[in-house]
Amino acid sequence: MSSPVRTLFIILLLLCSTLVTGRPCAGAAGPWSAARSENFLVVGDARAEQLSAVAARLEEFRSVFSQVMEKGYFEHRAPTVVLIFADESEYAPFRPLMMGQQDQFVAGYFKSTPDVNYITLAARPTLEETTSIVFHEYVHSLVKNRYGQAPVWFDEGLAEYYSAYELAGDRQRVRVGKRLAGRLESLRTHELLPLDALLKADRQSPLYNEQDRSSIFYAQSWALVHYLLSDRDGERARQLSQFLNLLATGTSVEDSVRQAFQVDTATLESRLREYVRAGQYAQRMEALRSKPGKSAAVEIAPLSRARSEAHLGDLLLRTERPVEARPFLQRALALDPQLPAAHLSLGILHLSEGALAEAGEHLRQALAVEPQSYLAHYYYAELLRREASEADNSIAGYHARTALIKAELEKVIELAPTFLDAHGLLALVQIERGPELVEATRLIEYIMSEAPGRQEFKLLRAQLYLRREEFARAREELFPLVRNGLADPLVRAEARSILERVSVAEALAAERAKQDETMLKQAAEQAPLMPCDMPAPGPQLKPVRFAGQQVCGRLVRIECEENGILLFVEAGDRTLKLYTETFKRIRFVTYNSEIKGRVECGQRTSAQPVLITFNPPRGENTTFDGELTAVEFVPEDWLR
Repeated sequence: MSSPVRTLFIILLLLCSTLVTGRPCAGAAGPWSAARSENFLVVGDARAEQLSAVAARLEEFRSVFSQVMEKGYFEHRAPTVVLIFADESEYAPFRPLMMGQQDQFVAGYFKSTPDVNYITLAARPTLEETTSIVFHEYVHSLVKNRYGQAPVWFDEGLAEYYSAYELAGDRQRVRVGKRLAGRLESLRTHELLPLDALLKADRQSPLYNEQDRSSIFYAQSWALVHYLLSDRDGERARQLSQFLNLLATGTSVEDSVRQAFQVDTATLESRLREYVRAGQYAQRMEALRSKPGKSAAVEIAPLSRARSEAHLGDLLLRTERPVEARPFLQRALALDPQLPAAHLSLGILHLSEGALAEAGEHLRQALAVEPQSYLAHYYYAELLRREASEADNSIAGYHARTALIKAELEKVIELAPTFLDAHGLLALVQIERGPELVEATRLIEYIMSEAPGRQEFKLLRAQLYLRREEFARAREELFPLVRNGLADPLVRAEARSILERVSVAEALAAERAKQDETMLKQAAEQAPLMPCDMPAPGPQLKPVRFAGQQVCGRLVRIECEENGILLFVEAGDRTLKLYTETFKRIRFVTYNSEIKGRVECGQRTSAQPVLITFNPPRGENTTFDGELTAVEFVPEDWLR
């Protein structure tokens, strides 16, 4: 691009043209600042001292409630970015979309993705009002960590319940469940919603979305959570936890209420109405193991225009508004062509659109400037995985690409050990491409122990079961996700897709078993007997299934080269080197229940007992002992 043209391009990006939108472009208006603490990044064009105070209060909130709540709420370590706009007019273009329209009534908004959480709001006149909204939205993050998807009444009610906490003067106790004047007023002036409707409402429900109905929805959700957490012995809290777990398995609301609370929905509604009429709303005082610090260390610094544009672009990208995100990210790069955050976000945007070449260009530039960016390495690994089909035309290319993907993900884990999605993607790569499933199994066991509520990891475990041909276990994992009305629609769709693959794979496995049985019966009538078989007593000496020379031994290694594949089999005092052009020319059979899935290249973890069938090599100058036709995996005690 010539210099004058490039200059004009940059000017057009920086100017807020009304030609396209019909109104001034939204963007970073005034000067921005960034306040960084141990666990949070607070940015925006609100006053710098306000941003710093919010970061410090958030650290206090996290310190307090990491002692009050169970561990599961704090397991996931995606960074949390809080965007605080100076006023409502600055916030307006970035308000969340609700059913395709901007929600004009929302005070704040929480958006979670696997690698970043966003909290957005407009600054309020007082710090107390601002932090109350921030705390409410942060509780949504904690609920997401613990439950994945939770009923909207519980998510909003718990956020209200904990957002107005108070530390005692000695800072060793915290009071929760404070009476909220606005919610009490709504309960006083509105008729309570039928409990069945409240419990079944989702984020598309008019009860949640329509302004004239949402006030009583929020108030009654807060009252229900207050009631369930108010008993001194904690029995109702334990019942609530059981109720949420039942819903997550796909149990209906009515049956979940009956099993968890030991009453029907009508009785629970009657008890809630009585609690609201009494109007006591007893607060709880919780003892803390240690005092939270009076002021967390917060670094405050001005933020460049390029970085503020990049933050806004990334926010729009993460809230499923890529068309609006693109000009912000392009303006950021026009201001600072080397800005890694803008390159990373544009790389993610192009990746989501399937534009792999453009995604690769931006991700490589992000890594060139910031090689320690674990997110850039993560998305670059995903790019390599998606590109893989184009590079897998040869065995050597396939394995080189697999090694490259794994190296990128191992780098992510080195840089960010608690970033669970990197462990998950590495497990998926090993399921799709790896010769062994031991490491994939270990990785999935780890991430499920750390984040049992993450539905996408349950899908991953189902794929592991499918690869291992454990069809019943795969179904057990997938059926609750399909039946669960709280599950993300994309998760439900993927669960149905995997279930279809399970059915197809199971049918193919059954057909193979049937064919094997038929071949065995036919071979029994006309073929010689296998040289290795079950030890006595038992139905020994099965008929030979394949024509050719046969040897019993141990498979120790498979080498894949450009011109073919070599299998090394230890047989007595010698090692046979057997050749085949491709795996497709070998018939694999297993009598060993421990051998499942595909056979891949590389050193075997342990030498595996096999019966091999091969023909003499063609030609006089060959360097191998025969051309392989069949490999039958047998149990250890079949070798004699």
